[in-house]
Amino acid sequence: MDSGLVTQETGGAGAELEQPRYEKFGRYYLLDRIATGGMAEVYRAVTQGVEGFRRTFVVKRILADKAKSATFIRMFIDEARICAALHHPNVVQVYDFGSVDGSYFLAMEYLQGKDLSSLMRVLRAAKTAVPPALAALIGREAAVGLHYAHTLKGGNGQPLGIVHRDVTPSNIMLLFAGGVKLLDFGIAKAASAAPEPSGDGVKGKFGYLAPEQARGNEVDGRADVFALGVTLWEMLVGRRLFQGKDEVETLRNVLQKPVPPPSSLRPDVPEALDRIVLRALERSREKRYQSADEMARECDEVLGTLRADSQTLRSFLNDLFAEESSSLSQNIPELPDDLFEASGRVSSRRERAPSLEIEVVDPTGPHSRTRTPAPPFGVIATDEDALANARPWIAKKGRWIGAAIVAAAVLVTLGLARQRHVPPPPAVAAAPAPSPPLAAPAPPAPIAAPAVPPVAAPAAEEAATKATDATADKSKGHAHRRRRELSTDLTLNPF
Repeated sequence: MDSGLVTQETGGAGAELEQPRYEKFGRYYLLDRIATGGMAEVYRAVTQGVEGFRRTFVVKRILADKAKSATFIRMFIDEARICAALHHPNVVQVYDFGSVDGSYFLAMEYLQGKDLSSLMRVLRAAKTAVPPALAALIGREAAVGLHYAHTLKGGNGQPLGIVHRDVTPSNIMLLFAGGVKLLDFGIAKAASAAPEPSGDGVKGKFGYLAPEQARGNEVDGRADVFALGVTLWEMLVGRRLFQGKDEVETLRNVLQKPVPPPSSLRPDVPEALDRIVLRALERSREKRYQSADEMARECDEVLGTLRADSQTLRSFLNDLFAEESSSLSQNIPELPDDLFEASGRVSSRRERAPSLEIEVVDPTGPHSRTRTPAPPFGVIATDEDALANARPWIAKKGRWIGAAIVAAAVLVTLGLARQRHVPPPPAVAAAPAPSPPLAAPAPPAPIAAPAVPPVAAPAAEEAATKATDATADKSKGHAHRRRRELSTDLTLNPF
């Protein structure tokens, strides 16, 4: 990594040991640079969590000289949008996307293994090639991942129309655990994406372009099938298929060069693999495999004879790269303690919890409402001291809440009990004016009425009226006392 060095003196000897300086990039710390491409650079990175928790990622960061290019930024954002939708065992998983100081990045899973290009270089140096059974297995797994991407649907149920457009040995990862994953959807295209500006040129590595892609025509999943066919041919033969002296010759070879069957250059390649390779490399896409799944199924048939699986791949890689695969840990170096002081250490200062406002409704005024701040409902304590200080407050708060609940329950119980034992008001209270039928509750009145002289009638009527008014006043007083009793109930509305 080109971020410079820091020195640290060892005790006693006075010698200095060089330690790499780890670059802080947002919440990630970049450990070492893995690769650099035309659009971005890739780092192994680590994040720091609580209690010393750490996790390793791969951070892909757009190059500084490309960070101001609208075209490259759009491509990078398109890659992030596509990768976010992909969740498959044969596709690398993307976990994060963002921007730090104007530099866009992707954080992906860290894979322990070797890309297919590295494997082929090692085998080429040994003057050999990938065993046919392993080539069929790798081709099958890559085809399964491509078919998933090609047929993925969006939330509306419509296919997204994703095309990788850069299926090459360097973008196929072979895991020491025996898996195969597709990498780098950097120039992938989704049908729903915005049209590309004219003049952007041909996307992809020229030696792996499908003929329609080399001509600049619209492409679909069959272009990825062609690129996978080129990769499978090169695995079996151990050399490049269309590579020329320059880009022009390479494109001419893609369009015109005859493709010999792999078995003509390597006799131990079975004829069934010849047929798969040659059909995938048909220059007319109508004659090609119409889907990656169709190609994967034919590879499955070959594997039924050649007997290769993930265990075979794991053993082959562990034997060839024994020194690297012997350590299956993430190999995270010991980082200086002060590296995480700024962001890894959580402040122990006790933060003030926000207060909850409770709306109290006043029953005496139907439109008058007041908001009263309640005690804090949570405590943010980030260390043991703060938590210890908070415990008495939490206990006191629990007692407050318990007392309030008990008081409310008692008030409600008393109110219900009083309502149950108080008799209903007499029906006479509801009459707007006294009348002879309403005077019935007074027993002597209807019986003694005939014996009363006519002059005494006004006095009897006045007495009945007073009795009625007294009964109504008594009823109103009872209703008023009931309202006052009910108004003592606690009414809370925290919403």
